[in-house]
Amino acid sequence: MDDISKPLADSKHILDDKSQALLLERETTRELETQLRQLMA
Repeated sequence: MDDISKPLADSKHILDDKSQALLLERETTRELETQLRQLMA
């Protein structure tokens, strides 16, 4: 059973890392858009 669950746990960990990276990227994009709007106003 451990042989099967180990790769699954690893892939879940990788997905979590990617999700975190995407969330951070989205947050950064929002901040940049806000700054850009302020500059153009």
